[in-house]
Amino acid sequence: MQHLENRLASYGVADTLSVLDDRLQLTVGVRRQQVLTDTFSVVTGDRTSRYDESATTPAVALLVKVTDDLSLYANYIEGLSKGAVAPMTSANSGEVFAPYKSKQKEVGLKLDLGSFTHTLALYQIERPGSYTDPVSNVFSFGGEQRNRGVEWGFFGAPLSDVRLMGGVGYVEAEVTKSANVASEGKLATGVPKLQGKLGLEWDTPLVPGLTFTGNATSVGKQYISSDNTLSIPGYTLYDVGARYTTQAASYPVTLRDSVTNLTNKAYWGMPLTSSLGLGAPRTVQLSATVDF
Repeated sequence: MQHLENRLASYGVADTLSVLDDRLQLTVGVRRQQVLTDTFSVVTGDRTSRYDESATTPAVALLVKVTDDLSLYANYIEGLSKGAVAPMTSANSGEVFAPYKSKQKEVGLKLDLGSFTHTLALYQIERPGSYTDPVSNVFSFGGEQRNRGVEWGFFGAPLSDVRLMGGVGYVEAEVTKSANVASEGKLATGVPKLQGKLGLEWDTPLVPGLTFTGNATSVGKQYISSDNTLSIPGYTLYDVGARYTTQAASYPVTLRDSVTNLTNKAYWGMPLTSSLGLGAPRTVQLSATVDF
């Protein structure tokens, strides 16, 4: 068994150039990032390994305000992230992999209609891939995984007391480089092609301060083997809840109640795209917060 200590540091600077009454904006920046991870034995307390990596990465973004309602944008950014850790269920549990640099390109638009806003984005992300071999049970991390996708999102208030938020995303996560040549050209494990979400809030006039909430989340099929022969089916989850804001001794108080996985749906999930596990059952949560 091992214990990990991570320290992430990031320093950046950026500047924005605006012309044509701010209708054309160019932002250029640079960031210095450091990832330091120490691994300790839980038995002896001794440090067994350390990796310390740094990188200087660029960022650039262009924004064009076509009209007061419509904006177009494009950006490119690189980032350094800590490497993956083999899950406890794998044969090489606790193995720490080196940091990696990701690259993201994105173009999109934002349509602001006042009470309602739509966004549409096309993107590509290049990063290492990961999977646990179903035969050897060895977790691997490396090569290159290229995610190409499109996302449509929306949020706003169609009515004065109703708020909506949601979206749909489609992505193809292709393994472009791998130590296992047979995996190249296959879809990466743990990344569904389709995902969707819809959230609703209603400030009921029946009781002032009372808001009802609801969410629906849908996830498509996910592959769990690098050769795409094994997969887990998609699923849809429903959550409901309520919150009530009031005052106690002149202090603002918020009471919350939520039920996740309302239908108690049984499903498989890959929360870290590296290990397979059962999804959480129906869960009821109660909480209260006081602002001083």
